[in-house]
Amino acid sequence: MAKVKAKQKQRALIKRERDLTEEFRTCIKKEAELWYESALIAYEIYKTEEWLKKGYLSARDYVESELEDLGISYRIFMYRVKMGEAIEKFELKKDEIVELGWTKFKDIASLLLEREDAYEVDELISKAKEMSTRELSNFVKEERMKYRHEPIQKTTRMTFTLLNEQGEIVNEALKLACEFAQTDDMNVALTYICTDFLMNHSTDNETINKIRDEVIKRSEAKRQKAGRKK
Repeated sequence: MAKVKAKQKQRALIKRERDLTEEFRTCIKKEAELWYESALIAYEIYKTEEWLKKGYLSARDYVESELEDLGISYRIFMYRVKMGEAIEKFELKKDEIVELGWTKFKDIASLLLEREDAYEVDELISKAKEMSTRELSNFVKEERMKYRHEPIQKTTRMTFTLLNEQGEIVNEALKLACEFAQTDDMNVALTYICTDFLMNHSTDNETINKIRDEVIKRSEAKRQKAGRKK
């Protein structure tokens, strides 16, 4: 009797576990109504690396095998990921943006992610609501052109799982690096630590020279920017 109850409990737990892939497929089939939900689920799939649970080595492999029959290419999937990230970052409610439609929101999602101020976000959404799709597309291009002389910065996501003792060591190192680099940005601090290590231990002169050139380039850019502000 106890074994039967245990099995029933296990089945109930399995049923309760979310199948993100199936939820996403359902949303895509009703895209006009559920684009907000599909964006959030796409971001959750990406954030939690759902493809690993399904036995795929990469997000691209996962999309090509699980979603392409719905007309979802990897590029389109990543559009939805960005949309979901923007919704989650600024806690945007469905009734605030649903009238935009997924095409308009897709166009402004990347611009939203570049904002930090809530007022700027509200202003951008209001502008998008007033514009036609073509006007919004041109507006986004113009916004991008403002930064045409600045280098495009790509990001890399890294995740580490450490033992408590290892975490303490890493945190102490990051705090110290923040002091040396005179920054509160942990990303900069980590880069500082890695750069210092490579400069002191790498035997590859080409790598060392590249790092040195990059440091000089960034320092020069910082000086020029400070000069323009004056």
